[in-house]
Amino acid sequence: MCAKKVIKTGQIAHPFLKHLIDHSLNLSQQNLTDQDMPEITRFLLDHPNIRSLDLSLNHIGDQGLADFTERNLVIVQVNFEGNNISDKGLAMFAYINHIITEVNFARNRISKKGIAAFTAKNAVCYASYFSPYQCH
Repeated sequence: MCAKKVIKTGQIAHPFLKHLIDHSLNLSQQNLTDQDMPEITRFLLDHPNIRSLDLSLNHIGDQGLADFTERNLVIVQVNFEGNNISDKGLAMFAYINHIITEVNFARNRISKKGIAAFTAKNAVCYASYFSPYQCH
């Protein structure tokens, strides 16, 4: 995905660092896919002070959502708006998630039935956002 670069001190700077502001990592519109999730979760584990993550308007699907949810130990607020997440991924998220309290799933491939199933299974999120129309 992103190439690492050498900075003046001789240390390697991770390309995600330029998207970090305070306790928030904004990776919106970075053409991220399911295959990028292991790198993202490794970065987050190395930076446990990050609490908010924006993954909106990428190409993340159910597998990427599953990989992220299973490995997430630090993020409590995440934006998945405008990705390729379906009812299946949403149900898995509701079942596996143990830390995220606020999530945005607007503009994905999620039906009213999927939202109802999420609501029934969700035990952690107190704020979940969906849109009345879906894209993809």
